[in-house]
Amino acid sequence: GTCNRREEARAATSAAKPILLQLIVLVGLATAAIGVAHGDGAAPSDCGADLLLGLLSPKELVRQETAARIVRDRSAAIERLQQIVRECAYSAEKHASAVLAVRVLGKLRATEAVPLLVENLTMPDRLGIIAESPHEPEEAHPGVGALIDIGVPAVLPTVGRVAQTGDPEDVVLGAIVINRILGTELALC
Repeated sequence: GTCNRREEARAATSAAKPILLQLIVLVGLATAAIGVAHGDGAAPSDCGADLLLGLLSPKELVRQETAARIVRDRSAAIERLQQIVRECAYSAEKHASAVLAVRVLGKLRATEAVPLLVENLTMPDRLGIIAESPHEPEEAHPGVGALIDIGVPAVLPTVGRVAQTGDPEDVVLGAIVINRILGTELALC
């Protein structure tokens, strides 16, 4: 159906990007989050360029250490992003930061953030604004889009949330997440 075509298009687009570009984006996000967490103000592009040079080193040890640092930085960035969501999700002044953090967690496919994202499934894009029907659920509720981006690891926790709360909004948004991940045929089983 339409969802499958969107997923195929998304996969094709993703596969077409050079791996180096994906690394630059990931490293930029991770180093920016680390820089914010440590308050050092380091420019993400500078840090990312240094890491990329390490990956291109002719020395095996340098390449291995660089790869380990990227993984460490990613883990630290994901933890900091989760902290931003926990602290800012319902703060009038910082809500936009929480929304962006949720979206980045989805783009990073941060499976370790699934419990937090499921907990914040109904968090609106904007506080005090009731989502109108023309909005896509992923736009009105960033947790929906993030869980869809993460994919299959988000299915069972989402089902658990819906079963536990029985809240109508949870049921609707959870059904959207499950349907978009599994497709209509599997979601109805």
